[in-house]
Amino acid sequence: MTTKDRDLKKFLICMVDLMGVILVGLLLTTSRSPRLHMDMDDVNTLLLIHIAAFYVSNQFNSLFDRGYLEQLKSVIIYSIYFLVGITMMVFMSKNHFYIARTASLVFVTLNGILVYAVHSSIKYYYQHLYPTLKYSRKVLLVTTSDRLERIAARFEASRAWGGQICAIALLDKPQELALPKIFQDKLILSVDELEPYATQNVVDEVFLNLSRDFDEQIADYLLLFQSMGIVVSLNISAFEIPLNSDRRVRKLGKYSVLTFSTKFYDYKWMTIKRAIDILGALVGLVITFLVGLILVPLIKLESKGPAIFAQNRVGRNGRVFKFYKFRSMYADAEERKKELEQYNQMKGLMFKLEDDPRITKIGRFIRRTSLDELPQFYNVLIGDMSLIGTRPPTESEFKAYSAGHKKRLKLRPGITGLWQVSGRSDITDFEEVVQLDAEYIDNWSLWLDFKILLKTVRIVLLGKGAR
Repeated sequence: MTTKDRDLKKFLICMVDLMGVILVGLLLTTSRSPRLHMDMDDVNTLLLIHIAAFYVSNQFNSLFDRGYLEQLKSVIIYSIYFLVGITMMVFMSKNHFYIARTASLVFVTLNGILVYAVHSSIKYYYQHLYPTLKYSRKVLLVTTSDRLERIAARFEASRAWGGQICAIALLDKPQELALPKIFQDKLILSVDELEPYATQNVVDEVFLNLSRDFDEQIADYLLLFQSMGIVVSLNISAFEIPLNSDRRVRKLGKYSVLTFSTKFYDYKWMTIKRAIDILGALVGLVITFLVGLILVPLIKLESKGPAIFAQNRVGRNGRVFKFYKFRSMYADAEERKKELEQYNQMKGLMFKLEDDPRITKIGRFIRRTSLDELPQFYNVLIGDMSLIGTRPPTESEFKAYSAGHKKRLKLRPGITGLWQVSGRSDITDFEEVVQLDAEYIDNWSLWLDFKILLKTVRIVLLGKGAR
């Protein structure tokens, strides 16, 4: 994880522990026993003592690498610091702060048990559950067979490094290959399979763990994977390659790595973007429900089939998700598309046809007013999409992507985006779409999202949606 990611996790765990202090404190405020009772003012003081004890006892440091007995020892040390802090505050405050000794011991004990349970749960989540999730970091390992044992040992030593090895590409051709236990279920790729795999599959990061014998190949791979919009990490103990791209030093398991990317996104700004997405999606779903009360009967009256069109689309770094729209075409539109491909007005991998005969009468209206996009607020709510981003390709379009096209998928796809507000009905070259999407990805900011949102509102109000 990067230093900023580490600091954010440290802050969040401290905040979770703060809520635990409040919970235990509130429990004791309800006690009628003078030996156990404490006031809310006492709880406020305990919060300050907790923050000091948390940092002095280094609760976060090596949290994910500790065994459960080591974790217990760490919590006991934290609790001792907490008790010492309470005692010091009692003596220093001159009767402005007082907690009975029994209450102090009960509080520190209950709080320690809660901290141990919460920290153990967080560790278990990152060690066992998080790597299996759809949106956990999928890492493609590029190395040679003679380095596998050492790599496996170092990843095993880091119990919760925050990702999952999705495949291993070997640049040599060993006569016999004995895989370490943790790699035995991994897909093994040859040199020729490396680029197609990274293009067509979910890859969030490529970890290059190679010797100096591969200088030229490493430079080529850095450029290749960055052109796809994929983050590249290099084993820093072996190389220092100066490139014009953004670079950061961070930890990948037990390795110190130099990570390259055309742009790194600040975690706090991405968190704010996600919060805005959730809020916007909740409001949007209310609007979708109200509009749907009118549109659903009209759609179903005009043509047979479901009112909501669902289709597999490809999202961030190649993740497939179910994409929803109000149906604007006849139910057999996908089958008829093959007949119409010869009339495609779009140059490249996208399909567009003015006066498309597959579009229904109500469909023309909802496409022109962009009402057909409303169900995508559900995609935004569950994290498959964002309010603002690049448009998600279909699976067939994605399968035809070259390496440079994949950069479009570096961020979550959006309901609207830069190319949609740049005259989408007039753009007929897919490469121009890719260029606009790359511009958005390389220059992303909340301010850019805000400007795109304002332009989208203007386009919708003027009825300049898709034709």
